[in-house]
Amino acid sequence: MTPPYGIQISSEEALPEHALAEETYFLDGIVYAHLLYCWKEHLKWQQHEAELRREGEAKVAEASKRLQEYKDAQLKHVHTVVNSGIKDKDLALMGSCFAAMLSEATTSKDIKSTATEVEDLHKKLKGFSDQSALKASGLEGTL
Repeated sequence: MTPPYGIQISSEEALPEHALAEETYFLDGIVYAHLLYCWKEHLKWQQHEAELRREGEAKVAEASKRLQEYKDAQLKHVHTVVNSGIKDKDLALMGSCFAAMLSEATTSKDIKSTATEVEDLHKKLKGFSDQSALKASGLEGTL
């Protein structure tokens, strides 16, 4: 086998076995250190992602809260407008009912007074007819 870059190493110049072991140990240490470094960076990235997620969730919760408050305020405004219209209609209805009752009371009073007048007129008419009958019967006797 040819070493890289055309360098020839003779068997006499070969590295001793313990040097190869140290080199392997050194390479294992580099791989292990790189693995730890990558793991540390991965954990940092996960923490960063978790922090971003928490901030995003907090922003979403705050926005949802503000939206709900806005909806409640709008709904309260709508209820106020609707209730105001209902109160106005209730007052108008009560006013018309009161006017109808007043009109009915006045009409009833007029009917009662008219009925009393009619009764008085009937009594007078009956009295007049009775007197006329008496006078007529008295006149018949004189004729």
